[in-house]
Amino acid sequence: MILNSRRTLVVVAHPDDETLGAGGTIRRLVDAGAQVDLLIATDGSSAQFENDMEARNRRSSHLDRACEILGISRRMVLDFPDMRLDTVAHIELNRAIGQAADAGNYDTILTHHPGDVNMDHRQVFNSVMVVARPVPGAIIRTLATFFINSSTEWGAPHANGAFSPNLFVDVDRTIHQKLAALAAYEDELRPWPHPRSVEAVRARAQTVGSEVGVGHAEAFQLIRGLVGEPGVTR
Repeated sequence: MILNSRRTLVVVAHPDDETLGAGGTIRRLVDAGAQVDLLIATDGSSAQFENDMEARNRRSSHLDRACEILGISRRMVLDFPDMRLDTVAHIELNRAIGQAADAGNYDTILTHHPGDVNMDHRQVFNSVMVVARPVPGAIIRTLATFFINSSTEWGAPHANGAFSPNLFVDVDRTIHQKLAALAAYEDELRPWPHPRSVEAVRARAQTVGSEVGVGHAEAFQLIRGLVGEPGVTR
């Protein structure tokens, strides 16, 4: 279902989330001729680097490199405060994400899982759910969430928090590009056995792949998928 998309928007809280969650799938979509755009809700670095502009510029260059490797057509940064999305009015985040989604006429949105330990991830998910509501004539047909190493597995395992994948994408042909894009984020990588190491991300893809009979795979939880004639622009 995801791979049938012609225009996909990946909505994340921070640079590198797109690669961790769906890097292999993004590259597969691009290779199949789809347009994939990236929307980042926060400035992505102020909490970590504060006023260190050299480090913040370096993070931006890492994002550029990752987008180049994955084939992302356009990246948009909303510049809300990093690690402080809970201080942003819900309606403001809804409006900003909604404007980007409407302008691109996307048929598919991929985003964070609501049970992630990271609060920014949860805030983005909540706003995407508003933006992607299935009103008559809506263009968005597919909405799915992905797994982020060092965030999804650390969320509390309550009823609404467990990641329950029901959609899998074979990324055997694109796992090397996912890992290369991840390696571009030099400041975010950690040594093994941290879950945000290259080895752990590969191991996750191998484990998910083995569960569905392929070498490497990315897992998604399908929130909604509509099969039928496309609607008209809202």
